[in-house]
Amino acid sequence: MSAPLGDWIRLLLRNSEFVSSRGKGSKNVLAELKNVKDLRLAYCDSLDIHCQNNIPFPKLERLKVSESDHLQHLFCLSLVCPDDEEEGISRRTHMRPDVIKFPNLYRMELGNLGCFNHFCKDTVEGVEFSLLREMQFGGLPEFQNFWPTDNNAITYSNPLFNEKVSCPNLEVLSIWKANSITALCSHQLPMGYFNKLEKLTVRRCGGLRNLMSPLVAKGLLNLRTLLIQECQSMEEVITKEEQQGEEIMTNEPLFLVLDKLILNKLPKLGHFILTKHTLEFPFLRALKIHACPEMKTFVQQGSVSTLSLKSVNNDDEVKVVDTMFNSKVSCPNLEVLFISGAVSITALCSHQLPTAYFSKLESLEVKSCAKLRKLMSLSVARGLLNLRTLSIKDCRSMEEVITEEEQQGEEITCNEPLCLRLEVLKLNYLMKHAHFILTKHALEFSFLKNVAITVCPKMKAFIQQGSVSITSLEIVNDDDELKVVDLNKAMFDSKVSCPNLEVLQLHEANSISGLCSHQFSTAYFGKLKELDVRRCGELRNLMSTSVARGLLNLQTLSIRECQSMEEVTTEEERKGEEIMTNEPLFPMLDKLILDKLPKLRHFFLTKRTLEFPFLRTVKIHDCHGMKTFVQQESVSISSLKSVNNETMFNSKVSCPNLEVLFISSADSITALCSHQLPTAYFNKLETLKVDSCEKLRNLMSPSVARGLLNL
Repeated sequence: MSAPLGDWIRLLLRNSEFVSSRGKGSKNVLAELKNVKDLRLAYCDSLDIHCQNNIPFPKLERLKVSESDHLQHLFCLSLVCPDDEEEGISRRTHMRPDVIKFPNLYRMELGNLGCFNHFCKDTVEGVEFSLLREMQFGGLPEFQNFWPTDNNAITYSNPLFNEKVSCPNLEVLSIWKANSITALCSHQLPMGYFNKLEKLTVRRCGGLRNLMSPLVAKGLLNLRTLLIQECQSMEEVITKEEQQGEEIMTNEPLFLVLDKLILNKLPKLGHFILTKHTLEFPFLRALKIHACPEMKTFVQQGSVSTLSLKSVNNDDEVKVVDTMFNSKVSCPNLEVLFISGAVSITALCSHQLPTAYFSKLESLEVKSCAKLRKLMSLSVARGLLNLRTLSIKDCRSMEEVITEEEQQGEEITCNEPLCLRLEVLKLNYLMKHAHFILTKHALEFSFLKNVAITVCPKMKAFIQQGSVSITSLEIVNDDDELKVVDLNKAMFDSKVSCPNLEVLQLHEANSISGLCSHQFSTAYFGKLKELDVRRCGELRNLMSTSVARGLLNLQTLSIRECQSMEEVTTEEERKGEEIMTNEPLFPMLDKLILDKLPKLRHFFLTKRTLEFPFLRTVKIHDCHGMKTFVQQESVSISSLKSVNNETMFNSKVSCPNLEVLFISSADSITALCSHQLPTAYFNKLETLKVDSCEKLRNLMSPSVARGLLNL
């Protein structure tokens, strides 16, 4: 038992507007409150707040009750008569069950109440929250309803909100970890019940099978954010039950001002809504669907039965069910689309969608959709006029992004922009991906700045030439392994133009033998700043001399674990392409990494002297066959073996601003640098580390060592 309160404390409480009470004494505190506006209670085992004239705390504006493992309810209409306490007899007051009113309450929070089951202990006629704007219920595993049913049993026909619960000004409703709630709202609710609601969040409510009826959904005229997460039993958001006589008219807006929709970790969700008519979400800007493995489409066509759809899918592979977006739904202002873990879809959208369907889309990210074979048709892709970011990751069945199907009569004219404003493209872990698109014509990605292609082992080209069949390419590759192979197995060729590309990452693309075609113009990669190539097992060289000469802005070059790499810049196709004496190559290059390239002989083969004027960091690791950094072409290969080829740095290369040099496991060199190097060759060098170079007999001559003024 808690101690009685002193008179001065009781007087203070009666005049207090803000009260925060913790522990068992809270029950005595509540009995004294008359003018409280903000009441916060925590760690209370039991509370029986009696309702005077059906209005508990008439001035109360904010109520927060939290952190109790034993509290079962807050309010009651029952009073115990003191004269009958010894006999254990209780009786109700003469007050009949009526509507409990909270005339000034605008915010209510109930959180982490392990045994809390009802808002009111007794059966009442209703609860009225006239001014309530925000309601948050969380961590209420036993909570069933605002008041108990007559038999006090959990039923599936006992929704949390019904016609006897009034909250006409509710703007924010958040419910989480309330597994005993089996229905959010009654199907009999009038259409305008939630007409002020702006944000609805439902999380971890394991008993919910659906959210609301179409009639209630129609009345959500101000809903801007809808989030449903980790509801294990949720089958559909808008229930198909009660739809008789409630058909949504063709193109009638649903959730008129909805701006953001998130469906997250709903293992049984089949679709958002089942309907016969077309729905429009006119202001929807962000849609995120994550870990909804049974979801085959966003809006299900009600005219086809679920049973027939399943059989059609097994026999025929129909596009309607396996397509997330079809002609039944319109989101004309969608800007952000994220879909992850939708393992039942085979395509993002139907081929019948109009070109402008995704015209406002700025960011599209698709992840872990195991059956997704393609993203969209050419006609839909053509309408992506505002797409800036496209990311596709871990879609193991993805064969191509823009499908070659439906291309008859849809040919792109020469150099027509595709994804006009695309800036970032990421293709990651696409085990069957062969190419981005198959076409006969050249494409331009005018604003593309960042490309990352990671673990796409079947990808042979970014743009596949539609004029040559895949079959013939494979035959040529098997028999010939000449220039035809290089052209068809180069990631970038003359069919694609990315004039503003700044960052290029290429990891584990094991089907390419060259980064780019030898026919490229010098300025092809003129804006490129960072190039990272890793684990491309068939890559024998990176680019031709002419392309390398155009890398005027390259600052970082990293090549790692390419087992077939023989040279970075290829000596093939260099007739008539001689570099002038002391002409800078990669004039802005700041950092160079060559790591685990067992067949690499040299960085570059040339007759002329090369200068890397801004190169500050060089790291060469596990390049066992590398004998020199820049190879002299004017000396025969046989003589080079015995003369110059065992010195990493010679007079053919100049790095006047080199600050960090790390060389490890370069087993073919006998000296770091030639004795003929000038004294000031390494005068900016600050860090020099040489490790595990088995044939290295000396590091440098005294004259070169004399110039190490900053080491």
